[in-house]
Amino acid sequence: MMSTENLLGEFKEVKYSSPRSLNRSTQVELEKRAVKNITAGLIVSAIGAVLLLALSNLFNSDFYASHSTIHLATDPVPYTLTETTFWQWIWLALVFASNLSLWLWLMNMSWQKELRNRQQRAIIIVCSLTCAALYGAAAIIFNRPGNPGQSALTTSIMVTVALAWPLTYALVNPLRHLFLSLIFVPLAITLLIDPQDLNPILLALTAIAYMILNRNAINHRSAFTLSTREMLKANERSE
Repeated sequence: MMSTENLLGEFKEVKYSSPRSLNRSTQVELEKRAVKNITAGLIVSAIGAVLLLALSNLFNSDFYASHSTIHLATDPVPYTLTETTFWQWIWLALVFASNLSLWLWLMNMSWQKELRNRQQRAIIIVCSLTCAALYGAAAIIFNRPGNPGQSALTTSIMVTVALAWPLTYALVNPLRHLFLSLIFVPLAITLLIDPQDLNPILLALTAIAYMILNRNAINHRSAFTLSTREMLKANERSE
């Protein structure tokens, strides 16, 4: 946790600035804090990917024990468990490759004495949107038509990863909604095109999770801005 002295030092030039300048300075401080959590976010993404693959294969093995092949409504060519697993392994490899690349990029920038604001913002945005795009693709790869258990598993893991992602509060409104949409829109589409008894419930829970994540990020930003203003006012009174 940043001490009061350090935080006031970061905002020492904001004392007589406009609210717009204060908001901009608050965004910079949010990004500095978020950069320290990028490694934790990449670990969360990797663990979620391993769990998604392992548990989905477990569900698939039980499901395909009684169904040798399954057909998509729009695809007359059947696909098998082996083909499905192939694309899942490709997805897992992409997750680990992207996470490793992003971590090396972060380490390379961390060797500098101080990251510039643009560098901080760039690494946060790229990490967040890359993770969101990969997990959005997971909704298409892992959700299997006619298998409600697989849909429930995929939905729960994707929502958990989105909840655990530690950089959401540092994204400004358009980027935050883009991050959430990349995850939840493909998930909602896969639930809509495969009508099952369980899917309406999952779809409702997905919408609720979206609103909760967005509201939590807004509350985090608001609380940080409020505490910053109070520290500045206290510093002015003490002076």
